[in-house]
Amino acid sequence: MSDPSQSLDTPKPIKKLRLLDYINLALNKNYMLWILITSGAEGLEKSLGFDYGAGKSTEGLWLLCDSVYAGNWNKTRHATVGAYWEIKRILDECLTGCYFDEIELTLGKHQQHNPEVRELAYYMKTVRPYTKIWIASAPHRDTLQKDFREMFHFEIIISERGIYEVQQLKRRIDFDNPMNVNERFRYKGSGLFPPLPDDEQRWYDVWRHEKNIEIRGRLDAFKRAINADLILEKLSDPERQLLTMIREKVFIRYETLLQKGYSGYAMRLKRLGWLEIDRGRRYQLSAAAEDVMIK
Repeated sequence: MSDPSQSLDTPKPIKKLRLLDYINLALNKNYMLWILITSGAEGLEKSLGFDYGAGKSTEGLWLLCDSVYAGNWNKTRHATVGAYWEIKRILDECLTGCYFDEIELTLGKHQQHNPEVRELAYYMKTVRPYTKIWIASAPHRDTLQKDFREMFHFEIIISERGIYEVQQLKRRIDFDNPMNVNERFRYKGSGLFPPLPDDEQRWYDVWRHEKNIEIRGRLDAFKRAINADLILEKLSDPERQLLTMIREKVFIRYETLLQKGYSGYAMRLKRLGWLEIDRGRRYQLSAAAEDVMIK
């Protein structure tokens, strides 16, 4: 006979769960979990405090591979991204988990007031049916854009290469001031992680280098330096004609270029740094191209 003192309305106490328990709950019970790996701030464990080079990417790849993809490195590679515009592929393919390497490069504080990034953050709260486990790395939480900084539930702090501790971010409402939500960390233990296997380390080194080149090419700070050596004589006659046409008209819409058969030339000129395209799909000369065309 059941104990009458145990009411059906009495909630069962939540047992102490480890990080892997939370990951399994997210995978099996339809939750969504965000985990950030940092190294720049010290937790309970003594830390060297290096922002970069402490092994955040190594731990992130191991965690995704072991806890989500059952040791399958091919799936882990495919589910690794280095910029926020790659998130769409992860969602389109309904991948179970994702590792976002160096998230601050494209979702850092410099994106604080970018409406597109804020819109993306709000949308990411609805993607549980597609991807449930999101793992990312950054020097520390303070480097991230505010809306994405608030997404994370756990922080794995790398004190030195191969050693980590787990902190769970707990939020509690101030009932006298319900709009005020207090946050604090709750220590969940520590552990060790090994270096990546040699094949995976070689893959990561090449992959990270390619992502660096891609992101570097998008930085406004480098655009003028990259395009400073644009040489008009190196272009084909149709490309020079297109640049002259755009200079005269100030801008030309993509649809117009497509009709005139110039779309391929326009795409190549954009890659080379001669052209830029705005949200209205209008091509115009880049700042460096204007300098060259004026001369």
